[in-house]
Order: sequence, then C-alpha cells, then structure tokens
Amino acid sequence: MSDFSNKCREYLKDTGENVYQLSASSGLDRTSLQRMITGKRLPGIDFVRQFCDSLRINPSQRRELMELYNFPIFIPNMRNCHR
Repeated sequence: MSDFSNKCREYLKDTGENVYQLSASSGLDRTSLQRMITGKRLPGIDFVRQFCDSLRINPSQRRELMELYNFPIFIPNMRNCHR
C-alpha cells in the first residue's frame, strides 16, 4: 500500500464513516473508493479532489494528500496509472 492510500484510509477513518457510507453521501463510486484506500488503483485528480471535499478535510490535510498523490512512483507493469 502507498503512503497516499494509507493517508486516504486514515482520513476516512477519522470521519467515522466507511466506504459505503461515504459513497452514498458523496456520490463517489464505491468500488473506486475501495480501490483507492486499499492501494489497488490510483484515481484521477478530480476524484481525489471530490474525496477531499466530501471528507471536509482542512487545507493542510488536503495539501498533504495532494503532495502524496503527486509523488512520482514507478511500479513495474503499471503505466500511466493516474495521469
């Protein structure tokens, strides 16, 4: 799991909601949320922004999450996973 997905999981846990509840309240796709917080897939930037908006995280938390999202990682056999 990546630092990005760990931080997403942490912020979600802090809200007291689970993936299903956040999906229902925000309109974010449940499967995409699950894959993001388990590190199985890196979503597009718009999805991450909507995730931040839905969690109502503060600006410093949002900045930290965006920095982790934009951190260049190289995974063998995975090309352009979020660009």
